[in-house]
Amino acid sequence: MIASTALTHIARSKVFVEAQAKVNLALELLGKRDDGYHEIATLLQGVNLADRILLEERDDGITISSSDPSLPEGPENLAWRAARLVQEARQVSRGVHIMIEKRIPVAAGLGGGSTDAAAVLLGLQRLWGLDGNPEELRAWAMSLGMDVPFFLRGGRVLAEGRGERLTSLPSRPGHHLVLVNPNFPLVTRDVYGWVGFVRPKGTHGLGPLIAALARGEAAAVGSLLHNDLEPLVAARYPEVGEICTVLRGAGARGVVMSGSGPTMIALADSAPHAAAMVGATRGRPWSVWVLATTPGPAARIRPLGPGAATEREADSRARRGRAGASGSCDWGVAKR
Repeated sequence: MIASTALTHIARSKVFVEAQAKVNLALELLGKRDDGYHEIATLLQGVNLADRILLEERDDGITISSSDPSLPEGPENLAWRAARLVQEARQVSRGVHIMIEKRIPVAAGLGGGSTDAAAVLLGLQRLWGLDGNPEELRAWAMSLGMDVPFFLRGGRVLAEGRGERLTSLPSRPGHHLVLVNPNFPLVTRDVYGWVGFVRPKGTHGLGPLIAALARGEAAAVGSLLHNDLEPLVAARYPEVGEICTVLRGAGARGVVMSGSGPTMIALADSAPHAAAMVGATRGRPWSVWVLATTPGPAARIRPLGPGAATEREADSRARRGRAGASGSCDWGVAKR
């Protein structure tokens, strides 16, 4: 009986969570709010590029290790802050070691820091045997950052307000994408700081794009992709415009910057079409992924197997295209 109890304890002392990235298929600035934030409307979409996080129970404290040595190991890391939030909110005396295998580039407009935080919130419910309360979990997520709640939901979502008002949309049919990152970081607050006067708008114009996505019409979707922050970034970083030109020349249905950048998204008709576009980026100092959109949720607890935090999934469709790009996320820290 003692041996059986010990084995049960060991089995429950670790939790493995997959934390998917997001892309913004559109982002509109609708005005400046009294609280200093911008009123936005953005179309968020989960994709099959994911960090892998192993949570291991310890006696006390919060520690972090990562495949990306540049990630902070304390309160500057959003995953650390997520763990502390749960500890304090639920008065948990136990600690956790958070091991992060980074696959999502940092400060790239793909939500890497936010999805890790959401994964920690979700995983600690299992690790510490807490009763899950969806409203409480969402409140915790929102207190960490406006896009953290999306990763608990995932799929395809219209986000409004500061990004906290979420409306789920049909995630099917799916779409194939090529993501290209020029290998430099951009911090969200810096990019929004470049925004000048925004003429207030009563509502967003994302309806036609939402309808085209639901119909699976790649040509229509491609023509409707847009991001009001993209011109601001392109004016300061010519690489953004260069990537756009290359991808359009390679036959992309549409190209748009994700979030606050600098990652660019190209829409493809099919997986072979996406793979063909990658050829146009070869020889350039960029990191490239061929991805597909995914239904939610973006943060998912996965079965724990040998080497769960470092073992590459054999069936993963996410591939980094630039030769020698295994260090393509070795810059900066989480954008929030």
